[in-house]
Amino acid sequence: MSRIINLEKFNFHIYLISSSKDGPVKIGFSHHPPSRLKEIQTGNPDKLYICGSISVKQKIIVELIEKIIHAHLKDNNLHLRGEWFNINVKSAIKILELFPISRENLFKKVEIKKDKIENTIDLIQYGFQNNIINEEEYDLLNEVFMIYDEEKYQFNDFTLIS
Repeated sequence: MSRIINLEKFNFHIYLISSSKDGPVKIGFSHHPPSRLKEIQTGNPDKLYICGSISVKQKIIVELIEKIIHAHLKDNNLHLRGEWFNINVKSAIKILELFPISRENLFKKVEIKKDKIENTIDLIQYGFQNNIINEEEYDLLNEVFMIYDEEKYQFNDFTLIS
């Protein structure tokens, strides 16, 4: 896993931190993930790495993404403590990479049956339907994520960098 990052284009970042590809994974947000990594490392005997991130320009966006992803992982019984989840890095990366689409049940694969994709969920819609976010927040997230626009957000997979 990589040790570095070029995140200057955006001000706020949902990050994934782990010491192992098998997890657990910390999912949080920060203005500067390398500084946050340093703070977390102080209290952890295992070497930690930033594995991935979603980078945006508004703090409210990372707060909402974090809130939705945490709730979704808790609903899948993957919560350990605080912002730590019993999920492997590959699965956590996929959740960020495909945000707002994810697997509804993280223990099952996405499948196509009778020309229908099964076991997927729109996390923004999930957040709204479960009262995790309100209508205004729903609209704000849809505005950012409806169409990929590199000026609005950026996904980073640091596990691919050597």
